Amino acid sequence: MNITKILIGFVFAFVLIFTPKAYADDFKVPLPGKTQADARLQFDTLKNVYVSVGVLERDCNNFSVINTELVQELQEGSWKEEWTVNACGTNVYVPITFIASKAGGTTFLINLRAIHK
Repeated sequence: MNITKILIGFVFAFVLIFTPKAYADDFKVPLPGKTQADARLQFDTLKNVYVSVGVLERDCNNFSVINTELVQELQEGSWKEEWTVNACGTNVYVPITFIASKAGGTTFLINLRAIHK
């Protein structure tokens, strides 16, 4: 296993557990744009997207996805998207890789280092 992925997972879990903010996030689905994720996957992905943006935008507690873009079509069981989040008036771009499981269901990966304004 890649130690970097493990460490990122631990950091992400720490942020989820110990972030003291009260968020006023928008969890309405379906999301705007061209996402290929169904409504359930969109909803499941949202909290992780908002927490990830909160790491970058620490003084903000109001997030809303304003656009979704398909970056890479489905290839070998995965596809890539970039979601645009409005964080207190600042657009933050979150790259997401979705991975379809052969057993059913889909997981997603958010690379914190790839999030940008």
